[in-house]
Amino acid sequence: MSRAETAMEQLYEDMDIRDELTDEEAAPLLKWAETQAIRLDAESADNTAFEQNVRRLRDLLKSLNHAVGKRSYATPEELNAALEKVSTAAQGVNMTLPASAEEPFQAQGAQDNVAYMQGLLNQLDASIHTPVDEPVSVEAQTADTRTQLQNTIADIMRGKPNTRPDNTNALPLTGDSPDVE
Repeated sequence: MSRAETAMEQLYEDMDIRDELTDEEAAPLLKWAETQAIRLDAESADNTAFEQNVRRLRDLLKSLNHAVGKRSYATPEELNAALEKVSTAAQGVNMTLPASAEEPFQAQGAQDNVAYMQGLLNQLDASIHTPVDEPVSVEAQTADTRTQLQNTIADIMRGKPNTRPDNTNALPLTGDSPDVE
């Protein structure tokens, strides 16, 4: 069983991430959590980092549960405070909740909780970023280099001239040898 599968099993068993939601409201949250567990598994260098990221994901899921679950009975101030907690928890898993999500709930009262949950999840998905303090993996660098080389080879095969921005240290592509003195 993969780390992501183990984490999802634990998340499904954790009532704190869905106790204020109906099954219908919790469904998109749990589906989204699966995707995030897979993402965090791929981003985590080792088991310790992964476990820490899953704890942060669990905190985000709990805050989403409370924010959406409270919509029907909490004051606008309480709901805005709940969204602030979502925003803070989102930062722990390299996401940001846009300020537009924190507008007063009265204006959003017409949306049902399922639609509102999906809207929040979509905003969080759109904000995913790679932490600046984590190096890009060797595999990602290799894939980028491979893609660049494939593109350069394809350009050469199509007869396109060398298009390196600086053209420094570039060998001529016409078959001419460089002038050597």
